Amino acid sequence: MVGFALAEFEDLLLQAGLYRTISAVQYGNPQSNQHFYAILERYNLETCTLFTPIREMGFALHEMYETSGLVIGDAP
Repeated sequence: MVGFALAEFEDLLLQAGLYRTISAVQYGNPQSNQHFYAILERYNLETCTLFTPIREMGFALHEMYETSGLVIGDAP
């Protein structure tokens, strides 16, 4: 799924500065808590999207799980 997102949205991810981060997850690099929290600061709970310098972007829950490694349950 990560490979599809990288191929399909390469230009947008490059513009938003997220391409390297998402590609690192694809190859099994360990996630960084500090970077994850920085992404969460841009998260909008009302629209379930992330504000980026170019526009709002949304991620599916399974993508957030793969990126963060946090358990998906009833409460965050």
